[in-house]
Amino acid sequence: MKKILVLIMLLALSAAAEYVPRPQRLEFSGTFEYLLPQDLYGNWDSGSISYFRQASKDLNWFIGLDYARHDFNGTGFLGNVGAYKDWSPSFYTYSAFSAGTNTDIFAKFRIDQEFNVKVGENKEIDIPLGFTFIQSDQISNVVTLYSGFTFYLPAWLITVKAFLNYTNPGTLMSTSYLISIGNGKEGAEWNYLDLTFGDLSYLPASIPLANIINEHSAYLSYKHRKWLSNIFGWFSDLNYLNVVDTYQKYGVTLGVFIEF
Repeated sequence: MKKILVLIMLLALSAAAEYVPRPQRLEFSGTFEYLLPQDLYGNWDSGSISYFRQASKDLNWFIGLDYARHDFNGTGFLGNVGAYKDWSPSFYTYSAFSAGTNTDIFAKFRIDQEFNVKVGENKEIDIPLGFTFIQSDQISNVVTLYSGFTFYLPAWLITVKAFLNYTNPGTLMSTSYLISIGNGKEGAEWNYLDLTFGDLSYLPASIPLANIINEHSAYLSYKHRKWLSNIFGWFSDLNYLNVVDTYQKYGVTLGVFIEF
């Protein structure tokens, strides 16, 4: 009990202090998803824990573990690890790897590699060139190539990306797009509105690829992150996915984070 009171006092005192970024962050979150038609897909719920660390001025890395339970598909775990590396004031990379235990829920494994060039007088424009490889199960995989831009403005982030997806078996090709608008400030709050649309604009899991690859989809997400003090806060994500003639999904995520 004393430890809890001490923690509450520290959080309260830190609320009045000026925000200073800290090198480490822990995040805990839970997600509930409601799917239609219910008799085919049921409900999905999951939880995650993630650890982020700034190892040096030019290197940030993270590690995480996800748990999920889907009606009719059992449970699964997903481990992930990744890093951001600055190579120069104008160039940095992002690399990540994840692997799951139940291919009806998570991808068997996933590899992400992104190269980023920063241009403009104040390096306010970020141009990515990346690829993703997803092995969904024993026989299905997706290769995605993408590019676009992120424009950094005072208190605003605007991102536009286009994705070219190749799905096997069948070597089917599809395209999808992302538009994201963010507003906020570190240490105060951030709000993001994301819209993804096109074909295969979502991670295939629990739904066979052959059933959905030719269907259009739209994904809308509103994300909020709020600092309650200079070391502690909460975040949420409300989202909706519609895969035409296949299924709909309503999702909500709630989480907390602590920086130290």
